[in-house]
Amino acid sequence: MPHMPASSALSRFRVLDLTRVRAGPTCIKQFADFGADVIKIETPPEAERNDGMTGDRHGFDMQNLHRNKRSMTLNLKDPRGLAIFMKMVKDADVVAENYRPDVKDRLGIDYESLKKANKGIVLASISGFGQDGPYATRPGFDQIAQGMGGLMMVTGRPGEGPMRAGAAVADMTAGYLACIGVMTALLERQFSGEGQWVQSNLLQSQIALLDFQAARYLMKGEVAGQVGNDHPVGMPTSAYSSSDGYININSLGQAMWGRLCKALGKEELANHPDYKGAAERSKNRKALNAELNQLFKA
Repeated sequence: MPHMPASSALSRFRVLDLTRVRAGPTCIKQFADFGADVIKIETPPEAERNDGMTGDRHGFDMQNLHRNKRSMTLNLKDPRGLAIFMKMVKDADVVAENYRPDVKDRLGIDYESLKKANKGIVLASISGFGQDGPYATRPGFDQIAQGMGGLMMVTGRPGEGPMRAGAAVADMTAGYLACIGVMTALLERQFSGEGQWVQSNLLQSQIALLDFQAARYLMKGEVAGQVGNDHPVGMPTSAYSSSDGYININSLGQAMWGRLCKALGKEELANHPDYKGAAERSKNRKALNAELNQLFKA
């Protein structure tokens, strides 16, 4: 795949990329796309455990995740390979890895070791469940984090059991959070002259994605459930059947609700006692959805 960064904004930074699978590569892909000099450090074939999780090397997934990078092979378990890597660290700005937390310590590429080689280095560590704690040494996978983090509890239709999101949101969000952290650390380094150890994990990313659903519980004691395509608290918001397919509607707030009623030629609905306020529309969502589906099918 040709080198086609979207921008040269990060061209002054060099990133040593030890990541694999999806969460780590998602983080570093942002740097590569904005012009950073990203060097992917690959494991020698004889030491590689490739279970095919991102497909063929020249397939769509690998090419998507690792675009705009240079690459080289190093065996970090070999003292010679480790020495070469540490020499590269001296001229780098960022090192990124998504091993299990104990692996970098065994390899000798933990933050304290890297800092001795380059006090300005920023280390990004992405894991399944954090760098410490009871689950720290467990490998993490997107599906598991979606379930443990609560996202599957609020995704899907009521009564149909947990439903995973249609994309690898735990992996990708953990990667994006790490990217934001690294960017912030590089900005802070301009003032302190020192690097940082930036951490994110898949479970953390899903808890963050719960956003207002989590706040509902913490502040009001409301346990969020599955509502399908509906909005949890703001109706009408859903995918409605029409005469030629589906129409996606997002009508939050009184002003938009009134405009929708006017557009449908049903201005009387705006003042219907069951639908006149946000609380009423949410409480009576089943009846409201049925009425709207009939209107859209007409």
